This record gives sequence, C-alpha cells and structure tokens, in this order.
Amino acid sequence: MFGKTVRIFHVYGCARCRAAGEYFSLRGYEIEWLDVGVSMTAKREMLNLVPGNREVPVVQWGEMVKVGWDHDFWKELLEGS
Repeated sequence: MFGKTVRIFHVYGCARCRAAGEYFSLRGYEIEWLDVGVSMTAKREMLNLVPGNREVPVVQWGEMVKVGWDHDFWKELLEGS
C-alpha cells in the first residue's frame, strides 16, 4: 500500500508515542521519529498535516495521517483483524 516507513510526530517521554513506535517496529516498519517538543520544523510539519492539533502521537504512513494512538485501527488496517 504505502511502503515500510512510518513517521511518528511525538514528544519525549510520551508512552502512547512509544507504543506506536513499538507496534510498527515489531512489524518490520522503519520509524522516522519527529520530536515536536524540540524541533520547530517538526512541529510546523505536523501542524500542516493536522491544523490546530496539539495531541501526539500523530502517525503518518504514506498519505494516511492518524492523530492519537489507536492500536485496533492500525491492526485492522495492516493485518486485517
């Protein structure tokens, strides 16, 4: 569908962000971490994807962007169950 790289906009210490990264890592996806707490470039990029959003993680896989961590959503999409 979109390839094997997932971008995760996060802040340091975020447990949901870490859970998202672990989920994709365990399934062989390469993770590009973008820390919106320290990088204004990453923050601007996240806000361009989801204007007005202040929640992390924001997961981008290809053209798909999902705010927040929703294990069941990704499991259904990627694994079909």
